[in-house]
Amino acid sequence: MFMGRHWLAEYEWAAHKPFALEAGVSNEVIDAIRDGKEPPFARRDEELVFAFLTQLHAQRKVDDILYQELVEEIGKDGVVDLVGIAGYYTLISMTIKVFEVPPPQGVAPELPQELN
Repeated sequence: MFMGRHWLAEYEWAAHKPFALEAGVSNEVIDAIRDGKEPPFARRDEELVFAFLTQLHAQRKVDDILYQELVEEIGKDGVVDLVGIAGYYTLISMTIKVFEVPPPQGVAPELPQELN
């Protein structure tokens, strides 16, 4: 969901929102991500993943402290997987944006039109 929001890719957002809900991500967290606000995470791993991706996209790097905290939480292999998944969904989201892929039929757009 983070990548769909970052790129304002409606199809990506719509496709992954149900999976996030099914996985136990709260509506409050989903709404905050959608609205560009700090999500009220109940779990430390979710909070660290969000911070990592936010910092990576804003600064094009991650500071050593955050990197180490995330490694301690999800392991080095988990961080490698996270970066790979983020790269993959960047590609997907960019493709959705360039080719103006709308959300699935019957799903109303939820994301803002511009970054805030």
